[in-house]
This record gives sequence, structure tokens and C-alpha cells, in this order.
Amino acid sequence: MVNFLDRLKKTYYKEIRDSCELKRLILIKCLEENFNDEFVCKIEQDSFDLCIKTYTEEFKNKYSKVTNFHIEEWLFKIDLNYILF
Repeated sequence: MVNFLDRLKKTYYKEIRDSCELKRLILIKCLEENFNDEFVCKIEQDSFDLCIKTYTEEFKNKYSKVTNFHIEEWLFKIDLNYILF
């Protein structure tokens, strides 16, 4: 079961990068151009956050049907440093 959860976690990180890559790049570019001013890049940040949230919900729905498990929030808590870089 642990091995399955490890594979599931790797799948999640791979697929979320594929799904939200464009929004991530737009956010990074905005931050670079605006000296990391989060207020100026609020729209891009919100768009990226929404992408992550939407994908996470889709992932939960998709893989919860494969096997009977519950995704704990801590398991797939988004580490922005991991996704951003």
C-alpha cells in the first residue's frame, strides 16, 4: 500500500506540473518582472492557485475510483517551492 501511495504521489506531481505549467510560467515571469511583488502578480497567483485546486479535485475524483482510499490533505499539500522550481 505504501508503494502504491508513493506512485500515486509521483503521478500527482507529474500530472499537476503538466496541467499547470503554463500558469506557473506566467506567474514566475510576472514575479521576475515585478521584483517579486506578490500584490502586482495577484491575478497570476490566483490563476495558478485555482489551477492547482481544480487539478487536485479532478485527481481525487479520478483515483478514488481506482481503489478505496481517502487522500489526506497533508499527503498532497502543495509545496510551491517543489512545483515552482
